Amino acid sequence: MRERRSLQVGAILRKRSVQKLSALGCLVFLMALSGELLIRYLIPAWPFDPALYVLGYLTARDIPLRWRFSPSDGRNSLGLRNREVLRKKAGVSRILFLGDSLIWSGETSSGELYTEVLEKRLNARSSSGLGALEIVNAGIPGYTTYQGLEFLKIYGLDTESERTPTSFQPGQFSGSQGRRGPASCSTMSTTNICISRIPKNFWAEA
Repeated sequence: MRERRSLQVGAILRKRSVQKLSALGCLVFLMALSGELLIRYLIPAWPFDPALYVLGYLTARDIPLRWRFSPSDGRNSLGLRNREVLRKKAGVSRILFLGDSLIWSGETSSGELYTEVLEKRLNARSSSGLGALEIVNAGIPGYTTYQGLEFLKIYGLDTESERTPTSFQPGQFSGSQGRRGPASCSTMSTTNICISRIPKNFWAEA
């Protein structure tokens, strides 16, 4: 009888010990959780981080791009250092230069962007006359090849460009094919495009 009672008492004590340990574990967990939430509130971090400020000129289409420049300070409506890209006229060829700061800040000794100089020189040598070729400077500082691809899909294809040379610094590559330099090829659209593929009969031999 005493042994049975002793066993019952032991079981009750073990049960109470388990309950106390469980309660202690829950208390420690709640204290840790409270401390974590307090730290996140003070930093602040999720879920207390402030809402990201979205620039007014950005739209839902720009989400994959993360950012682009505003249409001010001489930039066009897409924030590019380029004249406004209008509907392409009949008989006009167009080249879209995609890239990062190598395209954006490609000034020459004359102060013009090298895309502007290239456009002038190619048109001067063109057998089709002035204005037969348009070059669009779509370089945006900090852009990676991923953002370049997204820009091409969102806005670039609307420019009706036949060719799209790309120029990204080595650290800006993110899985896209290509090489550094403005004459590098790109496989970012349905047409495999490279500046060296401009038809030879486009301009007259100097």
